[in-house]
Amino acid sequence: MSRRNTIKPIDEAMAYLWKKDTVDYLKTMQQLPEPMVADLMKMLRPHYKFSGHLLLEPDMYHTDALYMRVGMAKLYLLDAKSGKQQIIHIWVAGEIILLHRMFIKRLQNTKFYIEMIEDAELVSISNDCMDRIYKDYPAADKLTVDILDEKHEKRLKHQEILSIEYKGDRYGRFVVLFPELVNRLGNEDMCAFLGVSEPTLLRAKYEYLGG
Repeated sequence: MSRRNTIKPIDEAMAYLWKKDTVDYLKTMQQLPEPMVADLMKMLRPHYKFSGHLLLEPDMYHTDALYMRVGMAKLYLLDAKSGKQQIIHIWVAGEIILLHRMFIKRLQNTKFYIEMIEDAELVSISNDCMDRIYKDYPAADKLTVDILDEKHEKRLKHQEILSIEYKGDRYGRFVVLFPELVNRLGNEDMCAFLGVSEPTLLRAKYEYLGG
């Protein structure tokens, strides 16, 4: 039986809960006026996406920002010669999937992929709806800054790992900086995130565990 036949349909009560979770998350960053909350509750759209689903690929437009209630997703490039992935960001539950400039300016994507690593529960809002939110509520601009700051902090941690010259030491630093990802990434994704080969990763794991 396929996963699509086993998941619970999103009924009205579940949709309300998912949207409220999204708004509650946003409220942890900024105080939101009640009219803005009401508009968001009308505009947000809940849906499932399954592992392997591409939210974005070349020639597509990035039309939706998404809050991830459950799941994990990766942002990556493909090496032109080897075809291998280079993962440049990973989102987990409780984060917003957003490439802000591409989203706001409605730029056609030329090189990035956003793919689900795990089955996910998502709540999305379109760029057209966000135009209205930005126009009517100054709090939305402050909220966007907070969302981008959160992403930037993770980006800096990732860059710290990639700056380690001896690649065998990258896994140990990964465990310290990204505990939420430990034991959730397969070897292929972990290699693409750490910029190491699989033999290097396996040896680093063995040494880290005291082998």
